[in-house]
Amino acid sequence: MRVTDDDGSPAIATLSATVVNLAPEVNAESDQPVNLGDPVTVNADFTDKGILDIHTATINWGGGSIEPQTVIESNGAGTFTGSHIYAWPDSYEVTVTVTDKDLGEGSCVFTVEVLPIPEVMVECLCDDVDTIDLSKGTEKSLNASLDTATKVLEDSNPKNDVAAINALEALINKIEAQRGKKMLEADANALIAKARDIIAVLSGET
Repeated sequence: MRVTDDDGSPAIATLSATVVNLAPEVNAESDQPVNLGDPVTVNADFTDKGILDIHTATINWGGGSIEPQTVIESNGAGTFTGSHIYAWPDSYEVTVTVTDKDLGEGSCVFTVEVLPIPEVMVECLCDDVDTIDLSKGTEKSLNASLDTATKVLEDSNPKNDVAAINALEALINKIEAQRGKKMLEADANALIAKARDIIAVLSGET
């Protein structure tokens, strides 16, 4: 910077300035409940003082699922939308994050409460059985109990909840009989835990 006094004598001073990158500000959904099996949709938007920045976005759905999102942006503002279906009822913390080209991050956190739906839980348990390496006989036996539970739950009569519980208890007994033999301990524990979760819902314990 150059300055001149009243006598015309010049002086020069040097200044330094540090430009700090500002992180984007993110807005997304608030806490929300959703039934198991229904999609959760997040509509997010963000703003950034750096109007020439380029941004990326991710949604951490909780439970280990992190998905990149496609950003639509212009002049330091943008939007993106994500959707996810949870595999089991629980409370999940969702983190929506936007990162600029200088690695400045802004985020928004909210909670999704996935509500238990017994019919859908049984379907999820069926899928788990299908993914495990079992003998055809064992798989057929387990699916028979799950098919019974599915059929009785298709009728909204509360008395059918007891029949479904009995079918799930039979499933647990079959799994226990195969534990460490034709079924790995970890697989047996996972299936039994989910079967007991369904029983708890049908019994009104949760």
